[in-house]
Amino acid sequence: MVYVWQLVISMCIGEAARIEMTHSWSDCDERSPAPDWVEVWTQSFKDLRTNRPITYLRTNVDTNRCNEFFMYFPEFDDYVKLQYGSGYDDVYEHARVTFCYFKSPGGYADFCKVQKKGEMWNYVAKSVRRQCMAKLCNYAKTGKWKAGWFKQKAAKSMAWKSEMPGHKSYGYKDVFKYKCWHGPKSYGDLLGFDDVFADHYDLTTPSGTFNKKVCGCRSADDCTGHYKPGELYHRSG
Repeated sequence: MVYVWQLVISMCIGEAARIEMTHSWSDCDERSPAPDWVEVWTQSFKDLRTNRPITYLRTNVDTNRCNEFFMYFPEFDDYVKLQYGSGYDDVYEHARVTFCYFKSPGGYADFCKVQKKGEMWNYVAKSVRRQCMAKLCNYAKTGKWKAGWFKQKAAKSMAWKSEMPGHKSYGYKDVFKYKCWHGPKSYGDLLGFDDVFADHYDLTTPSGTFNKKVCGCRSADDCTGHYKPGELYHRSG
């Protein structure tokens, strides 16, 4: 999928105003992923009532097909529905334009509610696995699973346990469960750790600690020094 936009989270309307992201959650099981030819960009239209610009994150999808697709929103690591919109061109104020968009003025987006037994899950499960794996590798490589920034450098070469009850540090199962979020539902809850995720990526050592080698680290425990070039981890799906 081609992205030709730059996300604007603040814009000037009279005076500088912060645009906060607001959203709802909807069923996307009747939709398909947006094709690779879909492009996204920001476009301003004129509000004829106030004579002020309003900005959409719009697409090149034909308006007759707005209700067919959902797409990945990289800024928020989530999936959104395309919606139908219209506005008046900011250059030719009487030229009404219709379009499909996924973020409207005020930062509103309609996010997809991903459910494990839903049709959409078949499309996004691979992407969800990759996102969660990237999150785990980020914690492993930086050592930020260890509470206290001054301890994190040492944590890069420490064995990473699955759980750390009674500590402010995160075990790797804690990161999986609490840091792989999809809105109100955790990605970790959807994936299931032992049966699907850990076996797929060969995540654990014989002693039960996290196998940092899958993230390109020099050993199962040591993520200091230089990493192997290429992907964050050795499995790709």
